[in-house]
This record gives sequence, C-alpha cells and structure tokens, in this order.
Amino acid sequence: MVPTLKLDQDINPFGVDICVDYETPPRAWLDLDALPRLEPHLRGRPVLEVPDIVKRLCGICPTPHHLAGVRALEDLLGISTIPPTAMLTRLLLHHASVIDTFSPRLLGTHRHLAIHARNTGKLLLRTAGCSGHFPDVAVVGGVRAHADSTYRDAAEEAVEKLIAELEQADIPDIPAPGWDGGVDLMLEPHPLGDSIRAGDETLAIHQLPEVVRETYPGHADCRPRIQLEGTWRLWRTGPAVRHGSAGVAALEASCRAAKDLLARKELWSGETRLSVDIDHHVTGVGVGLIDGPRGVLAHLYQANNGVLEHCQILTPTAQNAAWLADMLSSAIARYPKDQGDQTRLFTELECAVRLADPCLPCTHAPAGMMDINIHDQSGRR
Repeated sequence: MVPTLKLDQDINPFGVDICVDYETPPRAWLDLDALPRLEPHLRGRPVLEVPDIVKRLCGICPTPHHLAGVRALEDLLGISTIPPTAMLTRLLLHHASVIDTFSPRLLGTHRHLAIHARNTGKLLLRTAGCSGHFPDVAVVGGVRAHADSTYRDAAEEAVEKLIAELEQADIPDIPAPGWDGGVDLMLEPHPLGDSIRAGDETLAIHQLPEVVRETYPGHADCRPRIQLEGTWRLWRTGPAVRHGSAGVAALEASCRAAKDLLARKELWSGETRLSVDIDHHVTGVGVGLIDGPRGVLAHLYQANNGVLEHCQILTPTAQNAAWLADMLSSAIARYPKDQGDQTRLFTELECAVRLADPCLPCTHAPAGMMDINIHDQSGRR
C-alpha cells in the first residue's frame, strides 16, 4: 500500500522565529529547535565514512562540513601536513563556496551582480573539482586531482570582472558592534589555518577538546565556551567578526583570494596527495576546523577500533547563539511591545540575525523582507 503524506503547513523560507521572555530585563533568543544536533546520527558509524554522511545531512553548508570532516580524519590518522597543491585546491574550494553562498543576498538590490557572482562561484567550484552540490574534492592526505585547467581562463576573467563590479556597486554593510559578552574567534593564517585566535590568545586546533565545553550540552543552542587564562568565555565568529561588518566584505575578500590562488602555478601542477596507509581500525581523537562562509565550523571525532564512539560538531550558528541573543535582547529592551510603532524593532532584529548569520534560509531574504515571528515565552525558560 502506498503511504499518504499530509502536507498541512506552509513554511516561509524567509521566516525566522524569535522567542522572548518579557520579564525584567527582557531576554530574547533565536529558536533553534528546527536545527537538531547531527551527532546522534553519526555515533556507531565507521569513522572514515563520517565526513560524507555529515555533508549530506547538512545540505546548506556541505563544503565546510566536507573540509572540516576530512581534516578531522587527517588529525585522527596523524597527518599534520598535506602537499601545497592540495592546500591551494582546498582553499579555492572554500573561497568558491563563500562566493556561492553570499551571491543570493545581492538579488534584492543588484540582480545582475547576484547572477554573475553565483555563476562565478559555480565556475570556481568546478575549477576546484566540485561539479555538483556535494563536494568530493578533499581526501585524506590531499585532494583527488589538480584544479581543472580547462576552466582557468574563464575563471580568471570572471573573478576580475566580479571584483570590478563589486568595487563599483553601492552595497551597504551592517557594522558589527562590539561585544562584552565574549571573545572573537577565527582561524589563522587563513580559513584552513592550524591556529585558533580567540581574543588575544592563540591556540593550536588540536587543543580544542581540552579547552571547549558546552553551556547546554547536547542542545542545538549549546553555546560553547572556551577556557582562556582559567576563565570559560563565550565567543562569536563569522564574517561580521573577521571583517567588522555583515555584507559584501566577505564576498570581496574571497574574490581577491580566489584571484591570487588562480595565479599560483602550484594550483595547476604538483603533488596532489600523500601516499597514506589508512588504518581502518584507528583509535584516537581527531579535530578538524574551517573558518567557513558563516564562521568557524568544528568537527571533533573520537574513534575506537575504527568506529565513531563520540563526536562533537560545533556550528557557527551554535557558537553565535549567545551573541545573537544579546543583540536581540537589547533590541527588545529598547522597543517595549506596548509602546507604539514596532517598525524600528523589527529592523534591528533583522540586522542582528544578519550579523550572526545562522544557517537558515532567512539570511538570503532581501533587506526588509525577513519574516520575523516573535513568540512570547515569558516564564518558560
């Protein structure tokens, strides 16, 4: 018998749910219940299969999960370096994904520029070896192949043109305010770097399991903290933190990085991967990080005899939840619900969501068209 599916809910992709407790002082937070944790679906699986599983479970950001997952496997297997050609190819894949991710956000005001940016991002993805939505470029020890030189001339021309168009376009940015509630966190010296800069401190990525804990373990809104000088601190991450604003800055930065990468001869020739004897029964811990389009994404794997025994995936959405909650709460406090026009309130709430940039379709809504739904949760949290 063929099952019958009842479709009884109309979901607005530009919608976002904000919960508010109107006690004094008011508190607000983003409802993350629609973003369940991935870890329960992964435990017990062969650890070598986990990166492929994760990138398909999270279809919004498959490239960051692909790169972070492979890096975690490499760390687990004791691989600390990969050939320069492989690193350049991975970096091109990353910057292509940034351009591809941010291009739809230009549609509301710069339609032709948005289309050109999207086409350029797709072209760069193909150049890096990704022909579809789910990448299969990075492998343990390197990449599958060199960047595809058949796209080289077209890619260089498209990137040059896009940089020029972005420089001429009048695209407003949303400046990121300072935040006393935590520290800024990013990877160095580049988005696939092996160092974490958290506030004024620098740590190696393999230290992460020792210095990070979740405020609400296991929750989608887990609000991780990092131990700095003996104190557990919240943190924020993402383009608004790295570039000081949300908007076109990240897109421009990735275009310029892609231009530089395309000019590197090592991208097109050289050793693509190490010769690695992969231990299918590996036991140990592996950490993989990438400073992706929305911020730092962390994969932590603990394997026993080749099976994933424990894991932790920290998304930029979870890392920025506390920062976003503070911005939302401040806006709610400034514009009480019983005092006149709420237009300015909704504008500030939308700006806060865009700055924190959660992994939700609403971030692609044209300016002023984010469908913000406020849910009164007074006394329930």
